[in-house]
Amino acid sequence: FMGPASWMNIPSNLVLTAICLFITGFGISGGFIPIAQDLIGECVRGGMPDDISTYSLVSGMFVATFSLGEFVGSFLGGMLDDYMGFPDASSVIGCFPLVAAVMIVSLLVYRKYHNTTDKI
Repeated sequence: FMGPASWMNIPSNLVLTAICLFITGFGISGGFIPIAQDLIGECVRGGMPDDISTYSLVSGMFVATFSLGEFVGSFLGGMLDDYMGFPDASSVIGCFPLVAAVMIVSLLVYRKYHNTTDKI
C-alpha cells in the first residue's frame, strides 16, 4: 500500500501515485542544471579559474554529495518507514523540500534587501 499519509483521508490510487512520481522526477531533473551552473559561477567568483578543471571539480563534488545524500536519505528513510509506516514516512520526507524552499527564498530575500555580495 502506497501513500498518501493516513491523516489526509485521501484514498490511494494509481493515477495519484503516477502524478506524484512525475512531479518528483520533474523537480529533481529541473534542479540539476541550475545548481551546477550556480556552483560553477560561485567557484569562479571565488577565484578559481574558468576552465575545464573547475568544471570537473564542481561536477565531481556535486555528484559525490548527491550520491551521499541518496545513501543517507535511503538509510534514514528506511528507518523512518520501519517506525511510522510508508505513507506517513513519505509525508515527513516530502516536507524536506518545502523546508529547503523556504530557506532558499529567505536567502534570496535577504540578499535582495541587504545588497550583499558576500561569497558563499
